[in-house]
Amino acid sequence: MAKSAKPERGEKSQAVREYFKAHPKAKVKEVTEALGANGMTVSQALVAAIKYKDRSSRGRARRKGAMSAAAGNGVGLNIDHLLAAKKFALSLGGIENAQAALAAFAKLH
Repeated sequence: MAKSAKPERGEKSQAVREYFKAHPKAKVKEVTEALGANGMTVSQALVAAIKYKDRSSRGRARRKGAMSAAAGNGVGLNIDHLLAAKKFALSLGGIENAQAALAAFAKLH
C-alpha cells in the first residue's frame, strides 16, 4: 500500500511556527509563499491565526496584571481596608480632600 500524501495532524502548524521562529518579522503572505515553495500548501488564515494568537494572549496577560496591580497594588486590600478608606475620606470632606491629605503625607515621608 502507498502512503497517503496527506500531511500528519499538526504538521502544517508546526512548519509555520518553525518558520516564524527562524523569521520573527515575516509577513503572513511571505510564510505561505515560502512553505508553498517547499511543497506544503498552507492557507493564509492558518498562518495569521498562528502569528497573532501569541500576541493576543500576551496582551491579555499584561492587562490582567495591570488590573490586579491597580486593584490592590500588591498590598492585599480587603473590604475592611476599603471601609476604613471611605471613613477617612468622609471625615476629611470627600475624596479630593483625602487625596490632597495623602499627597501631603507622602511629601513628609
